[in-house]
Amino acid sequence: MREMETGERQRERQGKTDVERERDWRESSKRRERKIRERGEMRREERRRERRTEKKRGKWNSERGEKEEKTGKEIQTGGKRASGREEDEKESKKEKREER
Repeated sequence: MREMETGERQRERQGKTDVERERDWRESSKRRERKIRERGEMRREERRRERRTEKKRGKWNSERGEKEEKTGKEIQTGGKRASGREEDEKESKKEKREER
């Protein structure tokens, strides 16, 4: 009982009614939700920017980029030299299979 009385006294001291307190709570929760939403949008935008830069570099996704680095192949495979290199690799693989 005493705890409830002290709580009521505090509310009276603050000078806020239940309606005002509820309105304040709603406004603060809306602000909180808005901040969270904005943070999420910022993160999404950062990811989009990262993807764009990766695409410009020729890495369509991070996994492919890592694989390309491990094998030592060049990421950009455009033009006659690149396609010729791929054909040479295919031929060398066939030769290795035949040797076995």
